[in-house]
Amino acid sequence: MQRPLKIGVLIACYNYERYVGAAINSVFAQTRAADEVIVVDDGSTDRSAAIVEGWFGDRVKLIRQANAGQTVALRNGFAQSTADVIQFLDADDRLLPGALAAIERVWRDGTSKAQFDLEVIDGDGQRLGRRFCRFPAGYDAAAAARDFERTGTYPWPVTSGNAYARSFLTQAIGEPTPVSLDGVLNTLAPLYGTIETIVEPMGEYRIHGANKSHEDQGRSFAKPQFARRIDIRRAELALLADHCIRLDRPVPLRDPLDHEIAFVNYRMIAHRIHRHRTDSRSPGRFHFWKRGVTLGLRDGGGIRQRLSHVAWFSALFVAPQRVVGLLIDARYGRAVIVKQLGKALRWR
Repeated sequence: MQRPLKIGVLIACYNYERYVGAAINSVFAQTRAADEVIVVDDGSTDRSAAIVEGWFGDRVKLIRQANAGQTVALRNGFAQSTADVIQFLDADDRLLPGALAAIERVWRDGTSKAQFDLEVIDGDGQRLGRRFCRFPAGYDAAAAARDFERTGTYPWPVTSGNAYARSFLTQAIGEPTPVSLDGVLNTLAPLYGTIETIVEPMGEYRIHGANKSHEDQGRSFAKPQFARRIDIRRAELALLADHCIRLDRPVPLRDPLDHEIAFVNYRMIAHRIHRHRTDSRSPGRFHFWKRGVTLGLRDGGGIRQRLSHVAWFSALFVAPQRVVGLLIDARYGRAVIVKQLGKALRWR
């Protein structure tokens, strides 16, 4: 008789006294209880560790470490875990009540990772009407495998939308990370098993302007450093090629960045902003426009979202150089603009 699947939740926390209690409460509100809950406090200078210890006591295993970053925190937490499947959760995000039950439902022998959609919320927990990744209906393990086989990549969410097999983490969690551990793990996961996808939202991804993971522990949807993000992704894909060679698997021949709409977008923007510094061998503006429109129409979700992708890439394509910066500011600064506008209206 096969023993029951043991599912744990691993939370890395740095100075999130405002949010960490809600993150842990979302774990204890699960319809399928977690078998272990581990919180690694990464040298917080606020009351984060005291809140974890005082509110939850021995229901949570609290690990304290000197500040060393999220990647080290997750590695240390994994080293003290025992679960077969480990759900990563950022301390400012939340799981929805059915998340762990959904993971258990889709998990199969040979699964390396289960992933699910995330609702985007603001600092106060209000939903912003957006999802990440907004998986298409019916997207399953076979679809992820086909995508990876064809392009070397597949759609995946940020940290809190992923649960990993212990057997896979043992192979990958110690790899060098350009910035974030989730980028490396999600890139490598298809080499070590199947990717099970839950298309419904099972978590909430919080954007509040002080996010402390991903780039330099900064994960805000504010204006990104486009060229740097491209370099980071290139380093992750180089690691993928290395693992393909180790496992005697074919190395993806196509450029995976041509199949990830976010990075087609970043490359288009970097090309427009830094065109005087663009490598002559780099694809031109037309290439990025064509790829962005193709991916937007194919994978963009509903008709409104697809049309918005077409409109965005077309605007970047035709805009005069002096207008490009305004377009980028309008898109990536809109959360700040809306917040400031809301404050202004409340004062009236």
